[in-house]
Amino acid sequence: ESDLSHSVPTAQERDQFQRFTEALLQPPEAGEAKLRDLIGPNQEAYLVIHVSDLYKLGLLHPDKFGVAYKNFVLTGNIHGLINHMKVEMKEHDYSTYTLQSLSDRDIRAFFLADEPSTQTLMAHLLPFTEKEPPLNLKAVQLVYQQGGYWVYKLP
Repeated sequence: ESDLSHSVPTAQERDQFQRFTEALLQPPEAGEAKLRDLIGPNQEAYLVIHVSDLYKLGLLHPDKFGVAYKNFVLTGNIHGLINHMKVEMKEHDYSTYTLQSLSDRDIRAFFLADEPSTQTLMAHLLPFTEKEPPLNLKAVQLVYQQGGYWVYKLP
C-alpha cells in the first residue's frame, strides 16, 4: 500500500479521471452516456458516490459546480435546524441543500450555489431538498445506500 500512495498517475489516468469528473457535471442522461463511453459498452459498472464528493467536485471544477458547506450542531430541535438552513439559503441565494451526519451531535449541510449545479448528474445522485429523489433517477439505478454512500448501477 505504501508504494501505491506515492505513485504518480499517468497521463492516461489523469485524462480518465478528468473525463469521469466532467461526466458528473453533465445532465443525468448525458453524464451516464459519458461514463458508459469511459467504461466500455459491455463492462458491468457501478458508481459509488459519497456526500462529501460534492465539495471535492466543486474544488475540481469551481466554474462549473457551485457548492458550499457549513457545519451545525444538533440541539434536538429539528425545526430550529431547518430554520438555520432556510436562513443560510436565503442569505447566500443557494438553490438547495443536503445533509451529512458527522457525529451524533454534528451535521454538515452542503448547499448548491446555483440552478445549473442542480441539473448535473452529481446533484441528481444525492437527495437534495425540493428536488427529485435519487430513487426516481432514470439514467442510473440506485442499488444500495448506507450512511453518506450511494451506490448506482450503470445500465
